[in-house]
Amino acid sequence: MGTAPPAQGFWRPAIEMNHREMIRQAGEALYGERWQSELSRAVGVSDRTMRRWVSDPYEIPGGVWNDIQQLLLARGVAIEKLRNEIIRAIPDAPQSMKDDRPMMPTVNDRQIFSELPFNDGKLYTAGNVDRRKYDRLTDLGWVEGVSTNISDVEYHLTVAGHLELALIKEAADMASDFPDPAPNGFQTVVNAGPRRRQYLQLKVRKRFKLGHHSLTVDAIEGDVVTVKTSDGDTYTLNVPPSLILRS
Repeated sequence: MGTAPPAQGFWRPAIEMNHREMIRQAGEALYGERWQSELSRAVGVSDRTMRRWVSDPYEIPGGVWNDIQQLLLARGVAIEKLRNEIIRAIPDAPQSMKDDRPMMPTVNDRQIFSELPFNDGKLYTAGNVDRRKYDRLTDLGWVEGVSTNISDVEYHLTVAGHLELALIKEAADMASDFPDPAPNGFQTVVNAGPRRRQYLQLKVRKRFKLGHHSLTVDAIEGDVVTVKTSDGDTYTLNVPPSLILRS
């Protein structure tokens, strides 16, 4: 007997893992063996509803799966931050604890970063606010925080942050650009004509400009691009995949 399809109006996760196993693993990763009550409170439902969902995960609304994903993301960020603090606190930490690979940003990181209202490369935060997203951007190397008093922090874009913002904007412009757009922005068919302008496509040894920076691509590994400025400084950038020319 096959599994009944999900009820109309509910989202079925497009992954191969058994959904009952997925909700169990997510719950245990977040709250340990006694996870059902804690997860119920976190997503705002009763224990009875959670037990029903565990029995039939196809009933879980898409919004709840999204909440669970956000909880896992926040927990992962907190764990990574604590790990980095432990490494910094132990001068003779074994090499096995250290990982020189750059931290990889998520789509959510880029979205948050692109929406922050920087003014002349600065963003002021006042009072006792949740700064976890800024801590994440600091760990990515995109901003640096400067405490102006006991409760306020001003965040400054780093050079890497300026470059990342320019790349994010370039990728967003490319994604929203259609060749020969119809009047009033209504497009029913995308034709094969050229785009309205030429967009950045990175490859090794390519020279290009971002803002007032003249750069040369030294290496590409996945979505990680190492660039060198005309002054000889080297930066490791996490580039949106659409801007990398794959051979």
